[in-house]
Amino acid sequence: MTRRVAVTGIGVIAAPGTTRAAFWESLRAGHSAIRPMTLVPEGSLRFPNAAEVLDYRASDHMGEKEADLLDRFAQFAESEGRPLDSLLDEFASLRRENLRALSDLRLTEADLDRRGRHPVFGAVTLRQLLATWMAHDLDHVVQISRVLARQYATEVGPWTAYLRIISGQQG
Repeated sequence: MTRRVAVTGIGVIAAPGTTRAAFWESLRAGHSAIRPMTLVPEGSLRFPNAAEVLDYRASDHMGEKEADLLDRFAQFAESEGRPLDSLLDEFASLRRENLRALSDLRLTEADLDRRGRHPVFGAVTLRQLLATWMAHDLDHVVQISRVLARQYATEVGPWTAYLRIISGQQG
């Protein structure tokens, strides 16, 4: 049986590990990265635990100017004015690299069935995690479709009520 996997993102910077190797070993060992938070003031959020990336310092991997781009709004500013084709080409290139890295792991059925512990869901498998990443990707496709469709909200007139993608009604 052939399975296809699509993974988004540009690398591993996550609480279980900030390198591909560390992340993979943490997943294989079933370690949870959920712990009491230390990077925000105590009591500032309604929940005390999170999966903080404790050992990551952006400036260890890039210059201070580039590190500043990690702010969500700075990321938007970085892509502002860039042609869509350029952004899509960059995304395609990064995706190819990630798929190659995933392929290089040579995951077996046994690897995909390995279990880890999620603090809310309990036992989960690597297969479920990868499927979740794929579904997450598709969720973004839905978001993009919705934004594109809503541009026509006025033009479709009375049919809006019958177009869930524009009306927002579930069905």
